[in-house]
Amino acid sequence: MRVVAIEMGFYGGHRIRPGQEFDALDGDTARWFVPVSSAQAEEAKKQAVKPAMPRTLSEMGKARARSATDDGIA
Repeated sequence: MRVVAIEMGFYGGHRIRPGQEFDALDGDTARWFVPVSSAQAEEAKKQAVKPAMPRTLSEMGKARARSATDDGIA
C-alpha cells in the first residue's frame, strides 16, 4: 500500500523523511506513517518543506563554490 511519512522514520533499511511517499507492505503499521488517502497525509505533504541549506554532500557539490572574496572578507 502507498503511505506517507508524518515524522522521520526507517522502513526497509531506508531513512524516510516527513512528507515522503513510499510503498509499505499491506498490514504494516507505525505511528510515523499513514495511508496516502488520509487527510493527515495531505497535511504532512504540505508541511514538508525543502531546507535552505543542503543536507548531503552530493547536494553541496551541486552548489556554486564560494571563496573568501565572495563574502567581502578579503
